[in-house]
Amino acid sequence: MSIEKTASSTRKFTISLRSDLVEWVDQKAQEMGLSRSGYIAMCVTQYRNALDVQPKLNGLMESVTSLVNGYVDGSLPPDLAQMKLAELDSQYSEFRKK
Repeated sequence: MSIEKTASSTRKFTISLRSDLVEWVDQKAQEMGLSRSGYIAMCVTQYRNALDVQPKLNGLMESVTSLVNGYVDGSLPPDLAQMKLAELDSQYSEFRKK
């Protein structure tokens, strides 16, 4: 892979892809009105964002699972379940702000 700096804050580099992937990328880019480079940049950005948020989503899901399981099996009294649900709602609200 070669990397070359451009005048702006972006960097130019070369990658190698199978022909079928290049055709697919070109088709999707055209459908979205983007250049090939723009489409790949969008995909990489979305993938990075997904990786960044995944641990937070996992934590929320673990909290939901624990809350539901505790309520269903009776180990979590209804008043404590309500309190934990409010905490979970607060965590989710904070998550959505980011």
